[in-house]
This record gives sequence, structure tokens and C-alpha cells, in this order.
Amino acid sequence: MNKQLAKDVPVLARTTYINLHGQEDDSSEVGLGIHAPGLFGLQEPGVPARGDSAYLNASQTELRKNVRHAIQHQNQTLLDAHYSATPRKRSRALAVADGGKQPIVEEPTAAISRRLTLKIRKFYAGRIFLANSRPFSKSWIYDESLLLRNSAQSVPIDLSHTQGLAICFDNRSDKAGVTAFMVSGVSVCSFLGRGRLLPLKTYPSSSSKTCRSSAVHAAYSSAQPAMVDGITDLALEHFQAQYECPDINKEDLFYYVYGVLHSEDCRSMYMKDLRRDPPRIPVVQGLADFKAFSEAGRRLADLHVNYDAAAEYPLRIDMRDCPPHLSHADYWRVEQMAFGARGNRTKIIYNEWISVSGIPLEAYDYVINGRPAILWAMESQGIKIHAASGLSNDANRWANEVVGDPAYPLKLVQRVITLALETRKIVRALPFLE
Repeated sequence: MNKQLAKDVPVLARTTYINLHGQEDDSSEVGLGIHAPGLFGLQEPGVPARGDSAYLNASQTELRKNVRHAIQHQNQTLLDAHYSATPRKRSRALAVADGGKQPIVEEPTAAISRRLTLKIRKFYAGRIFLANSRPFSKSWIYDESLLLRNSAQSVPIDLSHTQGLAICFDNRSDKAGVTAFMVSGVSVCSFLGRGRLLPLKTYPSSSSKTCRSSAVHAAYSSAQPAMVDGITDLALEHFQAQYECPDINKEDLFYYVYGVLHSEDCRSMYMKDLRRDPPRIPVVQGLADFKAFSEAGRRLADLHVNYDAAAEYPLRIDMRDCPPHLSHADYWRVEQMAFGARGNRTKIIYNEWISVSGIPLEAYDYVINGRPAILWAMESQGIKIHAASGLSNDANRWANEVVGDPAYPLKLVQRVITLALETRKIVRALPFLE
């Protein structure tokens, strides 16, 4: 680092804090009298996902069918409102019909006004992509935020290349406390409650008023911009000066944040600071502790992002003989996993023919957004029916169509048990925060 630059950057005091995002933090509140920069200059809001299940599904085939039906229904509602309303009430009817309240005629053949034509929606197969929908669960998403015909692009775009790492951080839940979970690729807005995504690298923010991920927006743009760092230059200079170590880079800072956010000391001693808006985290005193938190953050990130690569925890699997009328896929089909009798958490009833036991209770100590990681895995694997629309989201179809293994739901639970135990080991080995 340039010597003159280092001289101009104030060295952080022994017990200091730094904002997770934003421009600067007036630390005079804690008697420091310095201005510390925000760590992340950019945040990802995530991709909007509608709650009616029409635009999100474990099966791409089912998603295409649901979206086509939704678009046809909405277009028909729009046309009916246009032709049935009197001229005096037509504008109001159009506004109501186009408000997106209805659940879901491709392009009409009848000649209609230009204003109405711009409101007609059309299905684009290229706008289906994978996204993180919940911890340990991916879903196919239809990006309905760009459905209008007068949108910038109507050419199908492949979003599979968008693999940027981001920390999903939520400090707004009164019941769940403070949560951080690493994701890779595109994520929906509600991945962790009302959490925001703090990216390692991302695309520059869009001026578009539409609430969607800038990564998705950039992928749809005709001239895709280069990715930029999520960590600010000023934050990097502060840490380099704090530890007199010019070798610290932005990846080190990124993983340091993830490590600190998993610290039990941080959650207990600095909860008030984590709850702030913007939230702030402590800056450790010595370089050795900084490196320890950063290295732990790397290990945790690798573990959480690559959960499907974790070893399957050796459980006792009790399997009844497969009935003759059932196929292999049907034998492993799961509707909803449940704990054993009287809430016995060492045992899980997988389905009518399969159950597992021998789950270590300490695996439930790893909690994400108020729920044990194992519970996230159990709830993500099964069949969910949306009450209002009647649409189903069957995780068994993901297991068969994408993974190619009907037993994937059970194997995922076994992997998450391993992940939870390893996470607890890493967290317990973190340095003490003063």
C-alpha cells in the first residue's frame, strides 16, 4: 500500500466497529472519534419471487406449465376488462386488471389499442433459471419482472454463469435473532426472511425502478458490464492500515465478515451493534485473530455453499421391503418428513416404508434464522400445496429430474447433519472477542 495513503488512513482503535454496508459510520458514539467506512458498498436485493407458487417450482416442466397458465389467465382478465368496460370506466378497469392481483391467450389476434398491446404478457422460455430459494434448497424461477413486451430484451438469456458468492445477512427478525448464510448464484428476495445479500463481486446497480437482482438485470442487458467488488476500497485500506499488512485483500475481508458473524461472542456481546441500521461488526485487535476469523469464514463458506458435496452422516436406516406395485422412485418418494414418536429428534420418519435413527442431538445446535439446519433440510424435501392457487411444488421431481437419484431427500438430510456438526466445530474454535 502507498505510504502516503497509509498515513492518511486512520488506524482503527482497539475496540472498534465497522458498518457492514453504507458509506461511513460516525464512531464517536463509542468514544473513538473516527469515521470508519462501510465494508460493502453494494447490496443485492435478490430476485422477486411471487408467493402464489406459479413462478417458482422444483420441476422446470411444472414451472413452464404454471407460468403459461398464469400469463394466459392474466391476459384474458386484461382483455375482458378492456372490452366489457364502458369508455368512461375503461382506464380504471385496465389498471385493476393489470395490477397483478389475478393469478394467470397468448398474444390476442384481435386488433387492440397500442396502450393495451404494451400490457399484454408473453412467455419466454429463456427466463427460467436456477435460484437459491431456501437454505439447502434450489428452485427453478421464472423472472416475471421482465415479462412486459416493451422490456429492454426479449431474447432468452442463460443465467447459469451467475455464480457469485454472497452473504445473506438478516438482522431484522425479532424471533430468529441475527443470521448469516453463504450462497452462490442468484437468490430470491425472501431467502432468509427480510435479509439482504452482501456480495463478494456483483454487477453495478441498475437505474431500473424494478426490484430485482442487478446480476439478473445485467444478464438481460445487451451490453453486460464487468463485475465490481462488493467490498469498498476504503474499507480495505482501513484494515491494511489497522494491521500494517498490505497483503490483506478483499476476499480476506469478505471471509472475515462471515467468520465474525458466526462467532458466539459476537452474537452475545455485540448484538445491539448487529441490530443497528446499518449493522456493524467488531474489528479484532491483532492480525493473528483477523486471519483466524478469515480462514474460518473460508471453511464455513465452502461447507455451506457446497452442501451437496458433504459426506453423508452414517445413520441407521430401517427399510421395509418395497411393495411389488411400487417403482424405485415411488418407494423413495417423500411427502413430509416427521420426527419420531413424542418429538424424538434422534429419529426421522421418512415415509411409510423408511425411517432413520441415530441423529446426534448436537447437530441441532447449528441454527439458521431461528431453525436448526436439519429442519430446513427436512422441510425443503417434500410436497407443498399452495392453499390459494392449489399449485403443487414437489421436491421429489427435483430429485428425479435434476439430481437423478430418488433417494436424494434422505441423503441431503444426512449431508446437512455432517455440515451442522462441522460448523459447530469451526465456530467453537474461533478466537475470543474482547
